[in-house]
Amino acid sequence: METSKQIVMKIVKFKVVPEEKLFEKIYEWAENQAQKKHEESNGEIFDMNDAIKFELTEILPYIQFKKMNLNFLHRFVVKKGFLFSYDELSEILDFVYSRVTVKVTNSKGQTIFGMLPDDSAIVANIKSLKNVQSMSFRATPWWLRDFKVPSTRSSLKKRDDVEWYLFYYFNGGLGMAHRTAIHKSYYLLAEMTPGTSGFDIDGKCEIEIE
Repeated sequence: METSKQIVMKIVKFKVVPEEKLFEKIYEWAENQAQKKHEESNGEIFDMNDAIKFELTEILPYIQFKKMNLNFLHRFVVKKGFLFSYDELSEILDFVYSRVTVKVTNSKGQTIFGMLPDDSAIVANIKSLKNVQSMSFRATPWWLRDFKVPSTRSSLKKRDDVEWYLFYYFNGGLGMAHRTAIHKSYYLLAEMTPGTSGFDIDGKCEIEIE
């Protein structure tokens, strides 16, 4: 809370935590900075929202709001709507609403979730695997299919703060693995986030669209 804006900028660019947690803490930092200025204003007219926005102006472009959970956006970000123009907030929400949730469940009943683009081919491929148990390859789940892999590059890039990814193998199979096992030939489909009970990887998983 006491660190400088220069250090905060480095933290934001380094991406050491998920976007939701990052923004929550950065906003708390900005509130703290604004409160200090309020206390130093000596009774002058002071707008707290404007002061918070001033602290965050340089930082906001580095926060990837479109990767945030929809519930968090509604619960936390929308309430801070003064930080955005109407068009900016509308664009974020429109993008997130257009995504589709994919869920993988392991043999223990633990779940892990990801957000897919509203791509009819990808969604249809995963729907075709409902109630189909995965095979096991080096203790990771994969579904043997000959799905058509998009010819364009995936818009997803592997990140250090994301543990699990859903992807197409180069041969059209579908798999999920830890980021350390992701090969450059894989076509990344979604960043996967474990449910509240955590997620232990095993080769006996089922996948579905929610």
